[in-house]
Amino acid sequence: INVNNKTFLVDTNKSDFANFFSYFCQTCLSFHYEYEFEHHEDELKPTTWFAVHGKLGNINGVIIVDRSLQHKLGGRNIYYYWLVYFLLFSLICTGIIYYYNTRHDLQKMLIAGCKKNEFIPYYQPIMSLDDEMQGLEVLVRWKLSDGSLLLPAYFIEVAEKMAVIDEITLKLIQKVQSDFKQYASNNKKVIFCAFNLTAHQIENKSFINLLIDKLKDEKRFIPSFEITERQHFDNLAMAKANIRRLQDQGYQVKLDDAGTGYGGFSYFMDFNLDGVKIDKMFIDVIGVDDVKVEVLNSIIMMAKRLGIDIVAEGVETQQQVDFLRKHNIDYIQGYYYSKPVPFKDLNFDN
Repeated sequence: INVNNKTFLVDTNKSDFANFFSYFCQTCLSFHYEYEFEHHEDELKPTTWFAVHGKLGNINGVIIVDRSLQHKLGGRNIYYYWLVYFLLFSLICTGIIYYYNTRHDLQKMLIAGCKKNEFIPYYQPIMSLDDEMQGLEVLVRWKLSDGSLLLPAYFIEVAEKMAVIDEITLKLIQKVQSDFKQYASNNKKVIFCAFNLTAHQIENKSFINLLIDKLKDEKRFIPSFEITERQHFDNLAMAKANIRRLQDQGYQVKLDDAGTGYGGFSYFMDFNLDGVKIDKMFIDVIGVDDVKVEVLNSIIMMAKRLGIDIVAEGVETQQQVDFLRKHNIDYIQGYYYSKPVPFKDLNFDN
């Protein structure tokens, strides 16, 4: 069995094949033949023949058929062909059922987690070129009942397709406001705080009304918003009107993940945005690929000509910082300064 690049040989005469088969069913969703029967018989080693390969996420599994079965398959025994087809069909059906049951369970867990107030904010500093904190990006974490934390990668895609994402966002804002009460009593500097919004939230007039109402009297931080290019807008006119309403309240709206999604830079023409966040994939080419870095230069040049703020995210090295300072962008965000942390671990003196 090959699982995450680690190989385990299975002797079907000795090991518990039923347990292996059950595990394989639960972790595989799509399949293909690794070798065709007719063309690779001379290449097969004495004890292994890769018959079926499956993949779900980062998990890879391989059924290893013993030599006696591969000879029978090679002999064109029709019953063994049907056995392979039956196994394939069973694996696919089991994988699909497992996938949808898992997704349904996650949806129920998200609803329950929201009711229990389990979603909490983590903060990543956004720094000026002279290494002073100018703002924070609010990033959601799911704190389970046992105290463990789930990163957004495990749940955010499902949450964004459910109405529960609106409640999560509003509760995050409420918790940020609570965090800043203790900060405001000891500090006079007001920084901006960036919240992520989905395309559906931007298009939802009722949600934008709730957002504005919750933030209308906020003086401890300056709210701002980031919309991602990874999601598709269904109603550009409504999105444009709601972005304008947020901007009329004095809130900046920036494009996150610029250059990686649906809209391209047409969003700047459609929405009259206040800034752009350069995705980590463009930052990673600094000092590595002189050809690809020209794409980064083009993004920076375009943003400067539009007169909008430029934030570079995913910055991790001194070389990247030096490059961005040389190009005089506005803000830098990334592990070079800090990973996302709880509010109590922030250093507002920088």
